[in-house]
Amino acid sequence: MLKTSASIHEGPHAFLVRDAITRRASCTHDYLEIPEIVEDLGPSASVLKKFREITKPCIVKFRSLEPCDGVIKIVLNYCYSAVWEMEMGLENNTHFLGHGQTIPRSDIIGIEYPNITRLDPYKWYD
Repeated sequence: MLKTSASIHEGPHAFLVRDAITRRASCTHDYLEIPEIVEDLGPSASVLKKFREITKPCIVKFRSLEPCDGVIKIVLNYCYSAVWEMEMGLENNTHFLGHGQTIPRSDIIGIEYPNITRLDPYKWYD
């Protein structure tokens, strides 16, 4: 009910920094493993297993003209962490909140299907 009762919970949602998905902070949900909404709607192991069998994780890159407060600070934090080979943290990323508005097809720049080995959940990405 929470995800449908307030527009802030309506997707699409996105990360500004790709590494927030592929090298996520330990406190961040693993969206390539399973979307939160699927986990919320079908928490049984059989439903999650079936979802994984019939879907393929992807990263959709798109453009948006929505303002993003504090983006310069986030970019600098990310660059500093990358240069010093620090782990991804929450301060290295920000979110796009779609408030239920569809991303126009013309704004989609590309779709990436990262290589994933589900047997090792913490070293999935190339």
